[in-house]
Amino acid sequence: MPGRARMTPRLTLGYRDAVALRRSPLTEPGERFRGHEFHRTAVEYAGEPLFRWERGADGFGDALVTASYLHLHWAGQPMTAQRLVSSSRSPSVLR
Repeated sequence: MPGRARMTPRLTLGYRDAVALRRSPLTEPGERFRGHEFHRTAVEYAGEPLFRWERGADGFGDALVTASYLHLHWAGQPMTAQRLVSSSRSPSVLR
């Protein structure tokens, strides 16, 4: 994943109402997700983040990877689990 991470003394903690900006194995652009963050690191991603919310953004996503500090609440977006299973069956994943 293109980016850099560093430890910080500050705890990032809270619930987020996020919008997916790109497609990944879990997301479609424009979809809304609810989740929470809990971490003591800061990541500077190269390029556009996967998720954006009111005062922040986070994540990396491409055709094979979804990575984020945003812990998604899958019950609020039931298609997420089905999309993950479907993407794992894709021939592009089985290379």
